[in-house]
Amino acid sequence: MKKNQNFNYMGLVTASSFVLTLFFIECSGGNEEKDIIPEENDPQIEEISYLDEIEEQGETAVEEDAYPDFSFEIPEGPENCPPPPYGTQVGDTIEPHQFISTENTLISLCDFYNDTSVKLLLIYATAGWCSVCHQESLKLPTYYNDYHGQGLEILAAVFEDERQNPATREYAQNYAQRYGFTFPTVVDNTFQMGIYFDRAATPMNMFVDLTNMKILSIETGFDYVYDSMRDEIEVYLSRISR
Repeated sequence: MKKNQNFNYMGLVTASSFVLTLFFIECSGGNEEKDIIPEENDPQIEEISYLDEIEEQGETAVEEDAYPDFSFEIPEGPENCPPPPYGTQVGDTIEPHQFISTENTLISLCDFYNDTSVKLLLIYATAGWCSVCHQESLKLPTYYNDYHGQGLEILAAVFEDERQNPATREYAQNYAQRYGFTFPTVVDNTFQMGIYFDRAATPMNMFVDLTNMKILSIETGFDYVYDSMRDEIEVYLSRISR
């Protein structure tokens, strides 16, 4: 009885081992590598085609897309005139304003910058309604005659008439003739000079270094003309070389 039990037990073990061996062989055969055919909408296909497209375009195309163009043009001023930035305070470079002269010609501040015979510019902003401007307008021809040969230039900018209307070219012409101006006179009917001073403080006198177009000083009012204008002209002329 005991011998039959051992035989049955050994037979069972042998049969089990045989079944396990067959199972192992079947599983091993199922591990063979097979080709995987992705479906048409598989995102992997799109990714591969995108990479292939980049490779066909070459490295240059990738670099151009990766680095955007941040180049920009450097601002430039008018030809033969200092470039921006421009300002309205002492020490700033003055904007290259343009005006129509009493002779109906275009005058730019750059014209004085390029004239090597002068080195100091006095911009005189005046109006017909300004009573104290009358006194300065009488004095300026004398200053011009005394210092023009040493490098002083004067530009009179007439911006309004007696009724506070924007000046016309004819009015500016009559204004210059009335006071005997022999220096350039222009009409400033858009009041360009208004960015440098308060209209209520007319007249304005601005000195500009013509070697670099830097604003040297901005003065308003009548007392200044008698107290220090002549001295200031002489100091600037002695300091500026051209």
